[in-house]
Amino acid sequence: SAKDGKQVIIVTVDGRQQNSLGMTLTELAYLMLELGAYNAINLDGGGSTTMAVREPGTNNINIVNSPSDGMARKIANAVGVFSLAPESSTIAGLIIDTEDKNVFVNTSRSFTVRAYDNFYNPVTIDPNQIKWSVSGIEGDFVGNTFYPKTVGKGKIIATIDNVASGELEINSLSSPVQIELSDNLISMQINSTKQFSVKGKNIDGYSAKINPEDINWSVSGNIGYFKGAVFNATTEGKGYIEASIGDVKAYCGVKVAADTVVVVDNFEKINGTYLSYPANIPGSYELSSEQKHSGKYSGKLTYDFNDSTGSRASYLLLSN
Repeated sequence: SAKDGKQVIIVTVDGRQQNSLGMTLTELAYLMLELGAYNAINLDGGGSTTMAVREPGTNNINIVNSPSDGMARKIANAVGVFSLAPESSTIAGLIIDTEDKNVFVNTSRSFTVRAYDNFYNPVTIDPNQIKWSVSGIEGDFVGNTFYPKTVGKGKIIATIDNVASGELEINSLSSPVQIELSDNLISMQINSTKQFSVKGKNIDGYSAKINPEDINWSVSGNIGYFKGAVFNATTEGKGYIEASIGDVKAYCGVKVAADTVVVVDNFEKINGTYLSYPANIPGSYELSSEQKHSGKYSGKLTYDFNDSTGSRASYLLLSN
């Protein structure tokens, strides 16, 4: 906490990662002093280190650090800070969100707005009330979608009735010289659909997501068609999809198969054996009429993990 006792400083340090190795206790002490702490306590570290935050203007709680286990660990206790402030309908500010602050010139980027009150509780707004504008670069808005016409750093500005406004810095990049699809080889079934995500990179090495609606899509092979940015598989066969923006292209191979179901085993006769890891796990495989979905029998896999430790598994190994 700060010396006046009116501010609590909560810090999470990521570790065991290439871009964040963690901190020693001495380094952490110096960091807390730098942040203005007067009294400080160090809690458990390692894979338990997790910070979850309710973003201003929402009721959603998201993990904002990068736990070293690669995912959130189940933990028994935590320090929680809860706001008891009442919600208000008076807007104190706006926050602009977008999927990528980088955008290529002559493409598009859509934005959303969330409003908050004096205590950062969410306030419901009508998107049609938002007035959009931009500074620093040139471009046009169609609704909440911006189309940059020049390259450079700019600010997207959202205003509601001159009562509240929000700003978001963006970078308008020169046209991409390379694009990449989320998939370069896919297998689909007839009557299924697929939408790709697209990334690009410009001559200076800067990258940005590209709105699939800004891409020209075409199909080689009589396997389906595009409706907007969505591919619809219609005919069994092989072909490929071409994505292009200007003279830059990317491809994805496509295999479309009929929607067929193959029954591997109906469990009416013994067609497999018991297998375990490690090999000494007690168990067996047999047919049983105790429970059944159809026919006379079901397959019954029996195993006992009680006298073993560590990783262990039991399997039905089908004969074919």
